[in-house]
Amino acid sequence: FYYFIQNLTYLRLPFILFKGRPSVVIVHSSFFNYPGIFYPIMRLITRTFRKIKFVGDVRDRGLCKKRIYQLDIFNSIVACSKNVENHLLHYHKLKPKVHHIPIIQEDLSSYYSDSSVIFGYDLRKIEYILYAGLIKESKKVDILLDSFINYVYLKNENIKFILCGIVKTNNKQVVNNLKDKGVIFLGNVDRDNVLKLMRYSSLCINISPIEGLPRSSLEPIAMGKPVILPPFVPEFKMMCPSCVLDSSNYREIGQKILSFLDNEEKCDYPIMKHSIDNILPKYMHILSSKVK
Repeated sequence: FYYFIQNLTYLRLPFILFKGRPSVVIVHSSFFNYPGIFYPIMRLITRTFRKIKFVGDVRDRGLCKKRIYQLDIFNSIVACSKNVENHLLHYHKLKPKVHHIPIIQEDLSSYYSDSSVIFGYDLRKIEYILYAGLIKESKKVDILLDSFINYVYLKNENIKFILCGIVKTNNKQVVNNLKDKGVIFLGNVDRDNVLKLMRYSSLCINISPIEGLPRSSLEPIAMGKPVILPPFVPEFKMMCPSCVLDSSNYREIGQKILSFLDNEEKCDYPIMKHSIDNILPKYMHILSSKVK
């Protein structure tokens, strides 16, 4: 239902463009809406407003390969990571249009929250692991829960596992595990509270195999927090391989978690490459070029 409503919002785009008459429009494509009305609407819009430059900003590999050709409606395409860029180039005709530009990430090293309390929990009094993102199997949340409940929590009952995000699964086992001992599920949480949760966490974890370059990993890195990072992100594998975890074995995941909690290992990923001073000129170069 959520995605159905989100699809309907695309119908407002022609009216917004008629009223605003912008010279450039950046479209953040959500591939969860495929199949849907996004492509036919954007195809109509790009053909109607030929003087406007349309830039597609792609943040994940959720678009199946047989539909990648649909992005050819854009004048330029931004890929947030190398793996997203490689995914898009399966349709080789896109090559002249695709530009690799990392996600902007502000410096959070001095981030401070004036309160440590969220939903009645004083985060300073809890040792916890944090997962922030969609609750579904494709992101290995089911395995994370299994690993925590059947390994980590059995080793140390003082550790909690806090999860926040929208539930996108009908798997009864996953839903039941969100209520298990040691597990705290907060539901969908706004960004300010997510940052607060990161600030006081002992470890932030994301081992989803479908990520582009997840902000839920970049933000704790920018805070200097210990992180376990997802596989198949070339930038992470190259620059901080010891923090990357590619496993579906609950025991191996649990051992990695406990090792990180014991050693408080920090990530060496060069977060400054995501600074606005580095990223903005790359966007301006694309946005300022004329429509061909």
